[in-house]
Amino acid sequence: MQNRRQPARFIPAFLGGQRLFAAWLACGLLVLCASRSLASDESAVLQIRARTRLVLREVEHRGQRGRFAVTVSAQLSDHVGSPLPDEASRDGERSFDGMRLLLSLESEQGLWLREQVSTDRQGFVSHTFARLPAGAYRLSAHFSGDDLRDPADATLDLQLDRWPSELGFSVESTHPAGTALTVSRLFLRSQGRPLPGPVVLSVFDRRDGQSLGPKRAQTIVRLDTQSTRADTAAGKSSAANLFLSPSPSAGSVLLVRAEYAGDSETAPSRTEQDVLVVTQARITLEANASEVAQGGRLRLSGTVFVTSEAGPTPLAGELVDIEASQAAALPDDPRSPDSAEPFARAASSRPPLRRLLGTAVSDEQGRFVLDIHRLPLRATATELVAKVVPARRYIRPGISNEFHLSVLPPEPVSLLPFVLPLAVSALVLLIWRVQKGLRERIARWLQARRARQRAEQTVTKASEAGDPASGTRDLRVMAGAAGVSLSARTSLSLRRTVDTTLDGTVFDATFGFCVAQAQVVVTPLLPDPATQQRATVCDDEGRFVISQLRAGRLVVRISAPGYQAQEFAATIPHRGELRGITVRLLPLRAKLLADWQRVAQVFYGDAALVQTRTPQDLLRDATAPRLSGTAARPLRIPVPAHALSSLQRLTELVEEGYYSGRICSESMLHESQRLAAQIAPPEAAMEPSAARSETAPRPLQ
Repeated sequence: MQNRRQPARFIPAFLGGQRLFAAWLACGLLVLCASRSLASDESAVLQIRARTRLVLREVEHRGQRGRFAVTVSAQLSDHVGSPLPDEASRDGERSFDGMRLLLSLESEQGLWLREQVSTDRQGFVSHTFARLPAGAYRLSAHFSGDDLRDPADATLDLQLDRWPSELGFSVESTHPAGTALTVSRLFLRSQGRPLPGPVVLSVFDRRDGQSLGPKRAQTIVRLDTQSTRADTAAGKSSAANLFLSPSPSAGSVLLVRAEYAGDSETAPSRTEQDVLVVTQARITLEANASEVAQGGRLRLSGTVFVTSEAGPTPLAGELVDIEASQAAALPDDPRSPDSAEPFARAASSRPPLRRLLGTAVSDEQGRFVLDIHRLPLRATATELVAKVVPARRYIRPGISNEFHLSVLPPEPVSLLPFVLPLAVSALVLLIWRVQKGLRERIARWLQARRARQRAEQTVTKASEAGDPASGTRDLRVMAGAAGVSLSARTSLSLRRTVDTTLDGTVFDATFGFCVAQAQVVVTPLLPDPATQQRATVCDDEGRFVISQLRAGRLVVRISAPGYQAQEFAATIPHRGELRGITVRLLPLRAKLLADWQRVAQVFYGDAALVQTRTPQDLLRDATAPRLSGTAARPLRIPVPAHALSSLQRLTELVEEGYYSGRICSESMLHESQRLAAQIAPPEAAMEPSAARSETAPRPLQ
């Protein structure tokens, strides 16, 4: 009986174990799924570190009574091959302020001294080791790095029993691929005097910002004291050409090193410089026809590539701007046949008009195609060029050959099929309305139309009376308040924001004439490797064009000598509001004259009298003695005796900065404001009428 009951007790226990195992299995699956869902939400953080370069230099070497004092400098900087842009060094996180360097000075007997120093914002620090005995030392500097930079080390050999030597040379920061590397201004000095001796010039490949690759070239230049002095007196310097073998590829960084082994009296020295190998972008331009009618279709194509030892290499993804250049147009309706020749001479002397036809993008083979469905050019001879500014900084911008295109006048089109049906319909309608008794209304309409025509003719005659027949214009039309006026022609426009060109005209806010040679600088707000600062200079008409701008927020600054700069923010691309903008710059000479007028208003007391006086008149009225029996001086308040010297200096500043041809500077304006504050009483308030009027004398141009 006991053996029969055992299977009955085993079955519930077995079933209970199965349930417990299933529960544990379900919990494990839930934990695994939760961990996978959490892992899928995690985001990877990519941190880019800059390669740091550490350079040690001996600044000063002094000795007295067998003891020496040596001053050395350490410089931390981001290497040329660093992935971060140079503009980022302006931010606080890219500063070198407070970076700790460990300096270790070792002699032949072992470690002599160990110091820890901190760098300034530019990564520079200097330290002096005092009371060192004569001997050979090795100075080691170690930078442990931080979250943004890699560690760096540098060593410097010090010879305290010999005079220090100074070795230097000059080399271009960029080097065209496939040419010889020229090293100029090579000198070797000790104690301020030329030092003869052999100097070894070597060229290495810079790798990873720290290590050196194989040696590409080496030469020995023997400097002579007599030749060095003769070259210095003649304005020349020692130079050497290094032929690199094999030729480095574009984009690589070369290290040029000059070494002097020293002698029994002079310590050795060494100096290095980095050189970036660049190449030239080349571009071709072709068209499907050399003659196109105005408003016709035109297809432009070409190739963007660079040349190397392996052959042409296409550049893909580059923006290509195609510009058209045409001569200045003659007026459509000259006033007389005799005036046509002066107009022709004036048009030939003006610079050609340039216009951007469009922008194309090169494909993987470097080919680009631009289809113009309606050619927006005048009927005349036209020169087409293609320009490219590569995004990679080791590729220089390129411009294509000029393509000569003849734009023909449009073919005449007969208007008779269009005008005849309209004329017949209008005639039928007129007859029908006349039959309905609308004769009086038509008469009143005709009378009102004649009145409008007479009014328009009166306005036209008045405008012609203010505009001389010589074709000159009133410059005061372009004068106004200083500032930037954007184009309003695209308001309520449904165009897409695809325009990447900025153009406009710069005027003088006071006198209204164009400001030539004004500088326009476009700076991106956010640092990005693909963006870079763009700049251009206005032509003789004050016009400027900057095309192919990168997308994003940017700041536009317009400045010119003698004017107060203007600055505004913009967004690229745009809908056309940045095309044809008007910039008015306030001349500093106008502000200089306003300071003198404020002083003259205080002493004359009459704004109309100030407009008829010159700075010399005010100085003469202030210094002229008052004689009995003569008329009273026009000054309401006499100028104090202690302010006469300041008034004389203010008069010289106004004549020099406003009436002469010299450009007024910021320093002259600050000095005039200071002198005006010293001359005018503090309680004297300037009236609004003392401001400069339109009839004030104009300065000499």
